[in-house]
Amino acid sequence: MNIQGAQSRQPTGRCAAEEQERSARRSEIRLPVRLLGSLVATAGMPACVQVEDLSRGGARCQLAAPPPVGSEVELRVEGLVVQAVVCWAAGLRCGLQFLRPIRATDILIQVSRSRPGAETGPERIRFPSPPLVNRIG
Repeated sequence: MNIQGAQSRQPTGRCAAEEQERSARRSEIRLPVRLLGSLVATAGMPACVQVEDLSRGGARCQLAAPPPVGSEVELRVEGLVVQAVVCWAAGLRCGLQFLRPIRATDILIQVSRSRPGAETGPERIRFPSPPLVNRIG
């Protein structure tokens, strides 16, 4: 078939609903984070994971050996445990789709924990040094 005769295919039925749902998930705000945690596959050992971005509906993670696409996993990060499905994997990274969206406040807590110095306590306010004044005597 030549290019002029090609028609674009529009998803129908179940495929259309899945495409709309995927589009809605993608429109969620993803926040960059640097969180260490673990990823546990069903009937598997925990694997160390670094969460790179987080949204209400999912996360992008980096780990030594991502689970296969379609695997059900549990993401554990300090103060957050969420069930998910691996929706893509490439190299050392994978994308997780949460089975239930997490609360926006949970995201804010995780974002605040991922800031530099967050693990050592609140940041200290630094006041500028007083200006040096030349005294003429």
